[in-house]
Amino acid sequence: MGTIGAGQLLKAVLLAFAWAFDAQQVFISVFTDAEPLWHCTGTDASCSPATASPCALPASAWAWDRPAVTSVVSEWSLKCAGAALVSLPASSFFAGCLAGGFLLTTLADSLLGRRKMLLTSIVSMSVAGVLTAFSPNVWAYAALRFVSGFARSMVGTCTMVLSTELVGKKWRDTVCVAGFFCFTLGFLSLPALANTFRDASWRNMYLWTSVPSLCYSILIYLLVQESPRWLLVRGRKQDAIETLQQIASLNGNGITSSFSMLHACTMQEDLAGASGSDSVFATLRSMWERPWALRRLAAIMTTSFGVGTVY
Repeated sequence: MGTIGAGQLLKAVLLAFAWAFDAQQVFISVFTDAEPLWHCTGTDASCSPATASPCALPASAWAWDRPAVTSVVSEWSLKCAGAALVSLPASSFFAGCLAGGFLLTTLADSLLGRRKMLLTSIVSMSVAGVLTAFSPNVWAYAALRFVSGFARSMVGTCTMVLSTELVGKKWRDTVCVAGFFCFTLGFLSLPALANTFRDASWRNMYLWTSVPSLCYSILIYLLVQESPRWLLVRGRKQDAIETLQQIASLNGNGITSSFSMLHACTMQEDLAGASGSDSVFATLRSMWERPWALRRLAAIMTTSFGVGTVY
């Protein structure tokens, strides 16, 4: 692809910025679902600063410190409805992440590809976020959070694949780190938004994180190419070559070397996968046939589980 340049790096960073919107949807419930403070109104002697919970008090004896619309807990009176109902939206979101991680991975490897999967994920996540802002009750809110979690499950993976294929081997680790910096930037933006809307409705948080994400998806649609490697695996060699040439042209470079080695490297894979490469579960079958891949997957899952548990 020629010498790495500003054009490739800028596009890689643009792709990595998807992690910022992903992080916002992951951590937004910390602020929208927070349990606000309350105080005694002084109209009832049974209410005192030592009272642990206002649930047993008359409604006129206490009030929220801030407007009720600042949190779903206060707007829908969930404080006294039980811990299970309060945590339902967050649990639904991560249940959606788990389901999406299992189901959407096969689509990214087979039918949709990385680019379409990323676009579908960001648009679906953003639309779900906008609709969440208009939730009439906690049940609709939890359902939309599930959809949002299901959609965002592939954002990070597709972003990393597409961004690292834009640059050479020397810069891939830098591009990967850029994605995590963008993720950090995403959740660090939430306290600023929460402070801006501290006395306004929690619905503003979803609108101000989801609408920019929808606009970002338009940039992805216009500027990002499909994964060259995925095109090769799918037998679309000419499309893969044209994509590589487009990537190289970002810096005014052209690919002049022969692609004969590329054809030779993919011919055997094409013959081996001709009977089932179009299957949605072809990747899972391929992994099952490679013990080393299963060992690596088990090691990654174990490490991730440990890190998540400690976190």
